Amino acid sequence: MEESVRMDTKKIRSKIFVVGFDKFPLIEFSKDKFYRRLIVGNHIDRVIGTNDYRDDIGDNISAKNKYYSELTATYWIWKNKDLEIYGLCHYRRFFRVKHHLLKRNEAITILSKHQVIVSEKTFISKNIADAQADGLGREPIKLIREIIKTKSPRYLEGYDEVMSSSELHPRNMFVMKKELFFDYCDFVFGILEEAEPLLEYHTNIIKNGVEDQRVLGYLAEPLLDTWISTNKINFYELPLRQREMGAIKFFRWLVSNLLAKMHLK
Repeated sequence: MEESVRMDTKKIRSKIFVVGFDKFPLIEFSKDKFYRRLIVGNHIDRVIGTNDYRDDIGDNISAKNKYYSELTATYWIWKNKDLEIYGLCHYRRFFRVKHHLLKRNEAITILSKHQVIVSEKTFISKNIADAQADGLGREPIKLIREIIKTKSPRYLEGYDEVMSSSELHPRNMFVMKKELFFDYCDFVFGILEEAEPLLEYHTNIIKNGVEDQRVLGYLAEPLLDTWISTNKINFYELPLRQREMGAIKFFRWLVSNLLAKMHLK
């Protein structure tokens, strides 16, 4: 899966898609085309800027966002964008280098030596299986394991190791090259698409609770580390920057969205 990356950064087709549910601010990097908004769940009317992407056009699973969470964005990028480097982060969480957000040239430099950029590991007081079972119950975890055992058995050992550990690269966030990204998506969505109808009809997980409805997004988090471990991916960790909106930025965002909804923008 190794693939060399050319160091002429201006010619490399690369983007980090910033995922959110509405037209959230991109003030800090609005001039950097490396970052682009991707608004998800647009089967419900959303405020979309002229330079934004949305996950409900082309080949998409946007209507399932309440189950898949940010993975509807990952799916849309996989099926609709032709790039050399793909990245995904959240509207409030970004990869950080020292005191600034990850820049295009920095990402390309890292990927010339490593295969994937991921967030720093989160360490918890119990193993991943027990932590997920606390919120989702044991049935979904057993189901994912059985599907991996049947559909992708070479990943089973890696999955068991991840689920028995107490550390995880969280949030389904990444930056990686095309070949690896497509391989990752083939694995993850192959498992989740088979799990979805079984979760819906044979457990009580997909229901009214908002947190529970994101079950497929939660179940996918250990799959990233499973894929990394099984394929012996050379990864590079970066800390996350939790971005909170100040009062002025929030006011600008609120006014912008209200005007757009009133068709005055």
